[in-house]
Amino acid sequence: MKTFSSIILFLSSIFCFAQVPSENLIRVSGFAQVAVRPDRAIMNASISVIDSTSSGAIAKLQEQTSIYFEFLEKAQFNINEVETSKYKVYVNRVDNGRTRVDSGFEASQIIRAPFSFNDSIMDIILNLFAESNLSLSLDFDYHISEELKNQVQDSLIVIASKNASVKMKTLAKANQVKVIGIKEIQYDYEPRLRSNKSTLRPVFNGYREYSRNSGLLAKKRKSFNVNPPDIIYEDVVVIFYEIKAHSYN
Repeated sequence: MKTFSSIILFLSSIFCFAQVPSENLIRVSGFAQVAVRPDRAIMNASISVIDSTSSGAIAKLQEQTSIYFEFLEKAQFNINEVETSKYKVYVNRVDNGRTRVDSGFEASQIIRAPFSFNDSIMDIILNLFAESNLSLSLDFDYHISEELKNQVQDSLIVIASKNASVKMKTLAKANQVKVIGIKEIQYDYEPRLRSNKSTLRPVFNGYREYSRNSGLLAKKRKSFNVNPPDIIYEDVVVIFYEIKAHSYN
């Protein structure tokens, strides 16, 4: 009899536990998108020389590199931030119509010079380059500084939170429920970069090909109107709202 009573009590406890109502929650995702003009850039210079000997090619590359560094100093780049990469010395092979034959040696390298990007600085750089005797190709990469990125992230959080709030009010009215309050907020912290908007190079690749005309060499400095595309950042905030049934009638 005692065992039977215990079984009844156990089943009764399960029944009572099952009757406890679960929380009424609505999960809402708030979306945000911000377009930002880059405030940082990297000027990539590709220097390549050819000579009949490998030592001659190396010497010529060093000479051209020294001239380019003088240009960077004149353009007020921070030389301590300049980096070189992809240093190569190799046999220069040319196509003579039937086969490829050796034609001396080629030496090359890439020089990356970061700087704070704005229109006036870009005009100074390109005007100085147009007036120089440098024989190289330039292209530019663009990005945003950590300081600006932090500002963007703050804006994304505010916009996404407001977006979630607007959606919640619409959902509550459409489904005739009352919002009690916010139960939980989920955020993964890192804003996402739109990959299809972040590929920003090349902009002035092969610029030397048309940098020697009389218009660029005039005494009056030209404005080049370099306008890189905005960088698009997106973010999502997930908010769980607690609700209860409510009539708007």
